Amino acid sequence: MKHLVMATAGHIDHGKTVLVRALTGIDTDRLDEEKRRGISIVLGYAHMDLAGGVRLGIVDVPGHERFVRTMLAGVGGVDVVLLVIAADDGVMPQTREHLDIVHLLGIHRGLVALTKVDLVDAETVALAVEEIGDLLAPTALAGAEIVPVSAVSGEGMGRLRSAIASMAAECPQRTSDRMVRLPLDRVFSAEGFGTVGTGTLFSGQIAVGDRLVCEPTGIELRVRGLQAYKEDRQEIFAGQRAAVNLAGEGREQIGPGHMLCTPGAFLPSAMLDVAVFSAGSSPRPLRHGMPIRGYLGTAEARGRLALLDRPAVPAGETGYAQLRLDTPMVARRGDRMVLRDIAGEVTIAGCEVIDVHPNKHRRHRVDAAAALATLRDADLPDVIVYELAKAARPCAVEELSRRLGEDAGSVAAAVERLAAADKIGTAESQPETVVWHLGVDERLRQALMSALIEHHRARPMLAGGLAPSELAVRLAQTFDWLGPVARPVLHRLCERMTGSGELKTVGRTVALADHEPTWTDDQRAIHRTLLDGYTQNPFAPVQPDALWSSGRYSQADVEAVNEMLLAEGRIVRIGELHFPSDAIDQARRKIEAFFQTHETMLMAQFRDLIGSTRKFAVPLMNHFDDEQMFDRDGEVRRLRRR
Repeated sequence: MKHLVMATAGHIDHGKTVLVRALTGIDTDRLDEEKRRGISIVLGYAHMDLAGGVRLGIVDVPGHERFVRTMLAGVGGVDVVLLVIAADDGVMPQTREHLDIVHLLGIHRGLVALTKVDLVDAETVALAVEEIGDLLAPTALAGAEIVPVSAVSGEGMGRLRSAIASMAAECPQRTSDRMVRLPLDRVFSAEGFGTVGTGTLFSGQIAVGDRLVCEPTGIELRVRGLQAYKEDRQEIFAGQRAAVNLAGEGREQIGPGHMLCTPGAFLPSAMLDVAVFSAGSSPRPLRHGMPIRGYLGTAEARGRLALLDRPAVPAGETGYAQLRLDTPMVARRGDRMVLRDIAGEVTIAGCEVIDVHPNKHRRHRVDAAAALATLRDADLPDVIVYELAKAARPCAVEELSRRLGEDAGSVAAAVERLAAADKIGTAESQPETVVWHLGVDERLRQALMSALIEHHRARPMLAGGLAPSELAVRLAQTFDWLGPVARPVLHRLCERMTGSGELKTVGRTVALADHEPTWTDDQRAIHRTLLDGYTQNPFAPVQPDALWSSGRYSQADVEAVNEMLLAEGRIVRIGELHFPSDAIDQARRKIEAFFQTHETMLMAQFRDLIGSTRKFAVPLMNHFDDEQMFDRDGEVRRLRRR
């Protein structure tokens, strides 16, 4: 069965609720106050089955100007609209404002029901039809069928039902393979059930037992039960009106304007880049910095409008802007919004969301506006390239999907195509693939080259360069994103630069390809002295500070040569002291031989065993303690049997 939702629109007392009751047999005025006053105050709900297996949900909106906020919550995300205009009144103020809203939301499918024709003559009906046609001409409903009806006499009702059925047949079914977005227009507590939220399912499908998150609060909830059109269901699908029975901690904090979403699928945003359409009926142009109220789905947020390409957008014209909101919203590229003045009294514009997580733009950024104009019609791969360029850092595919509000599978497939065409960089990481814009490679390459140039200048006698781990630590001072997840980006860059001849591998380090070690006479002398000192007495070797403290050599030269020996693996640092690399293995063999004839060992015995002093014996013994070579009882050590 195909599921669609239709909203009514029109001025107060033009017969919307009576018409819905005549179509469906359902009275959408459920409050005592509504029945007493004869006007709709809150959203009403009904449904009807149409030919061709179509279930049409109907949202009946209030027509009074004080309830436009409620009307916006009802009309957002619907598939089709039924504009209701009374023949005896004709076009009225809320007729125009509701039509403006329908137009600004980009709802192109709709009908006009010209009601109360039983109260006027044929000439008045003909004049009304002509007036309505002129009214619709510059809007999204231009050319919509106008059906004269009377809900009281029944005149024209058959034709209206047929027109609705034909319109519904042409309307595509929403897909249910996207992530869940259910904007809540009503939340209440039902005895015996607990918290229930209702709304029109924008996208995805929900099943009993599913877990959802309420945005922007972040509260996680479980679906206890589902209803669609007052029938219990195990599943509901995109395009259906639904009631969701919710369980979980914090459920009492959710309310109208919140959105139920697939956990981890969306990142709410308080800043949106948009194409903005100034309402043709707006009394004044849109101006940079003006305070506004923004409406998306059932959500409302105050904020400011930052125009990008001009200081003002006159009525009826289009521009590009950034919305800076006080409250984050769950938005997707292509979503339509409505803007009203800060008092919430006048509809001033509509918006199409282009970038959900933009960087903050300065005023008069014509280049940013031009980029948005291109992005507006871009396909997913181009949007991914734009998002990565804007991020200027590697992103995990899951994070990228959340930022775009797109299905992770679709994003992964697009990433694979882009990587195959060498349009982005990718690398396997834990726990998932990371991707980045190629501009990141160039910035990282320049920083890497600078780091190696600086290293070679400071340590010219070293044949090697920097280990990848040390490079990452140095570059992280410039690129704060260069953590463990993004390290594969650096590794892949080093491999590519080595393959292109810019770098070379020396031991476990990378160096500039044209680097050759250079030595001064002092450095050569230091090198011989240190090597002799380390090898002649491996367990009490000469230490670097002994060379510079004599005043014969500079501390900088001694440290540089000693670091080179460390980098080459010829010596090791244990605590504050340095030993030749093979001293550790020699000491280990001596210990194992000692325990062939002894049960225990004291520090003094180890000192004598290696023929050294306590200064050198203590850090060596601590090294073996760290290796868990011994079982200790105070100062007594026993060899641990493995």
